[in-house]
Amino acid sequence: MLKWLKPKPVVLRNEELQRVTELLFPPLETVVKEEDLVFQVDYSVDSNLQSALYDLEEGNNDKVVQNTIRKAIDQLIEVRKILRAYPELDERAKYVIVDTPDQNKKEVEAE
Repeated sequence: MLKWLKPKPVVLRNEELQRVTELLFPPLETVVKEEDLVFQVDYSVDSNLQSALYDLEEGNNDKVVQNTIRKAIDQLIEVRKILRAYPELDERAKYVIVDTPDQNKKEVEAE
């Protein structure tokens, strides 16, 4: 049952890594409204999720926040496809529970 979901070794090519980078961390976009009004827009998935979380914590759960989260999920699904990062399911399991990682474990820090 569901043998096709077993993970296979993944060998990434530079093009795949570049595509993942583009999906998750596109370059900042500079916007010039007027000579003295220049700003940059960050489209990265982590910044968008942080912004959405902040809005939710402030009690704002509007369509903009929901669409931001949906877009981030779509980006992560696309990256999963590129990386072929599918979970190995145990045939004995009757269902899958979605949970967050153990909060007591040391978090990975950016280098």
